[in-house]
Amino acid sequence: MKKVLFLIVVSFITQLLVISNSNATALSLTNTEQSLELDDGSEFTYQHFAAKKFTKPSSNTNTVALWILPSYPHQQRFYEFSQRLSDNGIEVWMVNILDDLFMPKGISSTRKLTGKYVAKLIKKMHQKTNKNVILIAESYSAIPVLRGAQQWQMSQPAKRYLTGAVLFSPNLFEAIPSLGMKPKFVDVAAYTNIPILLLQSEKSNTRGQLKQLLSNLEKNNASVFTSMLKNTIAIFYREDKTPETLQYLTTLPKKIATSLPLLESSPLPLFSKKINIKIKKTVPLDSELKKYKAKNQPLNINLKTVFGKQFKRSNYKGKITIVNFWATWCKPCLEEIPSLNRLKKIMKDKPFEIISINYAEKPEQIKQFMKTTKIDFPVLIDESGDQAVKWHVFAFPSTFVIAPDGKFHYGVNASIFWDSPEVISVLNDLY
Repeated sequence: MKKVLFLIVVSFITQLLVISNSNATALSLTNTEQSLELDDGSEFTYQHFAAKKFTKPSSNTNTVALWILPSYPHQQRFYEFSQRLSDNGIEVWMVNILDDLFMPKGISSTRKLTGKYVAKLIKKMHQKTNKNVILIAESYSAIPVLRGAQQWQMSQPAKRYLTGAVLFSPNLFEAIPSLGMKPKFVDVAAYTNIPILLLQSEKSNTRGQLKQLLSNLEKNNASVFTSMLKNTIAIFYREDKTPETLQYLTTLPKKIATSLPLLESSPLPLFSKKINIKIKKTVPLDSELKKYKAKNQPLNINLKTVFGKQFKRSNYKGKITIVNFWATWCKPCLEEIPSLNRLKKIMKDKPFEIISINYAEKPEQIKQFMKTTKIDFPVLIDESGDQAVKWHVFAFPSTFVIAPDGKFHYGVNASIFWDSPEVISVLNDLY
């Protein structure tokens, strides 16, 4: 019987507390850098957080976490979270596989990881600690983690010592889809059958595909326990400083520790169907306007501007309309604002409009940003992120070009110079 368990753990939805100054300051970290050699001779370094010892044994004290780090430049929050896990009795090994394999940092490299070394690390960690192993990953790092778990199962271990995985807003897309298109998931999503605690940030750009992801996981009867992290973009992103995010950073480690028995009691077959991992050719983000290929067409807009005025659009005919999705934390978004301002000025004598829709931020944040950055077109508020989901937006900035016939003709899922001669020529040809 297929089952995906949607768990709203009561303890995960506790009333938010006021964050004290002590919680907001950095922890005193106790990690040490260590190294190990795998059975194939490959060497890995890892940051080791020794578990706090408790008088009474528990699932926590018999668990070691293998945290596969993403290739982010700022990782302080990962370290502090690991420290809190260790304070709750969970030993933590943080590994940056890309660094140890001398691979380029980035999403495309992460997608290419087959899971071979994750499987070997699971085995080695158990041998060294005699503890059960829990896997932890965020965003794209979930791909090699799930592949590694599947390869560990294929090795047919004599007993179960893999508890499952904790995944923060996992991104299992094969690639960022062209504008308006729905994403495809990597093969391992449909073959995974280990227990998963899935912690989804409410305002992450992957939230809109959560239902589709869970449907993929359902295909092989994975037990998935899901909790939505309210008002968060990505809790390990240092610019996400909402009170809720800061609170989760301090409280989630304990919640994860108390959830271990739940994962341990869930089925985990000591075998898995063999899959041929297909590493898709990396599709880069757009570098220029591209013909729009998706079948969907412009949706009605009924949102408030940053200054509280109601803004509606239902008929796009008779003019060119640029609809731009962006956020203040997105550097490429900010880089293209001046050229959008110049484009509006260039097109001032023609039927032309620019509409910008801010993704998942509060009006106060945007107003503060606008004190130092000039924006010459309406800024609409999509605080829930629902509008971006409906328009199939998965990267920022994402910009749609609607022609005078009221239909999408072009789009781009990256930052470009909107006042370049090439772009102006394309737009003028639409009249």
